[in-house]
Amino acid sequence: MRLYIKKCHYCHRRIYLNITASTRSELAKKIGRCFEVECPHCHRTSEYCVDEVYAEMGQSSVPAGVILGGLVGLLGGPLGVLIGGAIGSVIGAGVDEEEKRRVQRFNWGED
Repeated sequence: MRLYIKKCHYCHRRIYLNITASTRSELAKKIGRCFEVECPHCHRTSEYCVDEVYAEMGQSSVPAGVILGGLVGLLGGPLGVLIGGAIGSVIGAGVDEEEKRRVQRFNWGED
Protein backbone atom coordinates (compact mmCIF):
# COMPACT_ATOMS: atom_id res chain seq x y z
CA MET A 1 0.00 0.00 0.00
CA ARG A 2 1.33 3.40 -0.96
CA LEU A 3 0.28 6.66 0.66
CA TYR A 4 -0.02 9.86 -1.34
CA ILE A 5 -1.32 13.41 -1.31
CA LYS A 6 -3.85 13.84 -4.14
CA LYS A 7 -2.29 17.00 -5.49
CA CYS A 8 0.41 19.52 -4.74
CA HIS A 9 -0.98 22.95 -3.84
CA TYR A 10 1.15 24.49 -6.61
CA CYS A 11 1.66 22.10 -9.54
CA HIS A 12 -1.37 19.86 -8.76
CA ARG A 13 0.60 16.63 -9.19
CA ARG A 14 0.37 13.63 -6.90
CA ILE A 15 2.95 13.44 -4.08
CA TYR A 16 3.88 9.99 -2.77
CA LEU A 17 4.91 9.74 0.87
CA ASN A 18 7.78 7.58 2.04
CA ILE A 19 5.98 6.39 5.18
CA THR A 20 3.69 3.52 6.11
CA ALA A 21 0.55 3.61 8.23
CA SER A 22 -2.59 1.49 8.37
CA THR A 23 -4.96 4.34 9.24
CA ARG A 24 -4.98 8.12 9.22
CA SER A 25 -4.86 8.05 13.05
CA GLU A 26 -1.68 6.00 12.94
CA LEU A 27 -0.25 8.38 10.34
CA ALA A 28 -1.11 11.38 12.57
CA LYS A 29 0.69 9.72 15.51
CA LYS A 30 3.80 9.28 13.35
CA ILE A 31 3.96 12.70 11.66
CA GLY A 32 1.30 14.88 13.29
CA ARG A 33 -2.15 15.99 12.10
CA CYS A 34 -0.59 18.57 9.78
CA PHE A 35 2.86 18.37 8.25
CA GLU A 36 5.04 19.96 5.60
CA VAL A 37 6.13 18.20 2.43
CA GLU A 38 8.30 19.34 -0.46
CA CYS A 39 6.81 18.43 -3.81
CA PRO A 40 9.30 16.32 -5.80
CA HIS A 41 8.01 17.89 -9.03
CA CYS A 42 7.96 21.66 -8.42
CA HIS A 43 10.16 21.61 -5.26
CA ARG A 44 7.83 23.90 -3.32
CA THR A 45 6.99 23.14 0.28
CA SER A 46 3.41 23.18 1.51
CA GLU A 47 1.50 22.17 4.60
CA TYR A 48 -0.91 19.25 4.32
CA CYS A 49 -3.12 17.43 6.80
CA VAL A 50 -3.66 13.69 7.17
CA ASP A 51 -7.17 14.13 5.72
CA GLU A 52 -5.47 14.94 2.41
CA VAL A 53 -3.57 11.64 2.39
CA TYR A 54 -4.97 8.64 0.54
CA ALA A 55 -3.84 5.06 -0.03
CA GLU A 56 -3.56 3.04 -3.21
CA MET A 57 -2.51 -0.50 -3.90
CA GLY A 58 1.16 -1.16 -4.48
CA GLN A 59 2.35 -3.54 -7.17
CA SER A 60 0.41 -6.76 -7.62
CA SER A 61 1.65 -9.92 -5.89
CA VAL A 62 0.17 -12.29 -8.47
CA PRO A 63 3.14 -12.28 -10.93
CA ALA A 64 5.63 -12.86 -8.11
CA GLY A 65 3.44 -15.67 -6.73
CA VAL A 66 3.24 -17.34 -10.14
CA ILE A 67 7.01 -17.15 -10.63
CA LEU A 68 7.78 -18.40 -7.12
CA GLY A 69 5.22 -21.21 -7.43
CA GLY A 70 6.60 -22.15 -10.84
CA LEU A 71 10.15 -22.30 -9.53
CA VAL A 72 9.08 -24.51 -6.65
CA GLY A 73 7.12 -26.62 -9.13
CA LEU A 74 10.26 -27.21 -11.22
CA LEU A 75 11.06 -29.99 -8.79
CA GLY A 76 7.98 -31.86 -10.08
CA GLY A 77 8.71 -31.41 -13.78
CA PRO A 78 6.39 -29.70 -16.31
CA LEU A 79 3.23 -30.65 -14.43
CA GLY A 80 4.81 -29.40 -11.21
CA VAL A 81 5.53 -26.03 -12.85
CA LEU A 82 1.87 -25.68 -13.89
CA ILE A 83 0.56 -26.70 -10.48
CA GLY A 84 3.11 -24.56 -8.65
CA GLY A 85 2.29 -21.56 -10.85
CA ALA A 86 -1.44 -22.00 -10.22
CA ILE A 87 -0.93 -22.27 -6.46
CA GLY A 88 1.36 -19.23 -6.53
CA SER A 89 -1.21 -17.19 -8.42
CA VAL A 90 -3.94 -18.08 -5.90
CA ILE A 91 -1.68 -17.05 -3.01
CA GLY A 92 -0.72 -13.83 -4.81
CA ALA A 93 -4.38 -13.02 -5.47
CA GLY A 94 -5.14 -13.51 -1.77
CA VAL A 95 -2.37 -11.08 -0.85
CA ASP A 96 -3.77 -8.56 -3.36
CA GLU A 97 -7.27 -8.93 -1.87
CA GLU A 98 -5.92 -8.19 1.62
CA GLU A 99 -4.06 -5.17 0.23
CA LYS A 100 -7.31 -3.92 -1.33
CA ARG A 101 -9.06 -4.20 2.06
CA ARG A 102 -6.23 -2.28 3.76
CA VAL A 103 -6.49 0.51 1.16
CA GLN A 104 -10.26 0.75 1.64
CA ARG A 105 -9.86 0.80 5.43
CA PHE A 106 -7.36 3.66 5.19
CA ASN A 107 -9.37 5.71 2.68
CA TRP A 108 -12.76 5.22 4.36
CA GLY A 109 -11.40 5.99 7.81
CA GLU A 110 -12.29 2.76 9.57
CA ASP A 111 -10.01 2.77 12.62
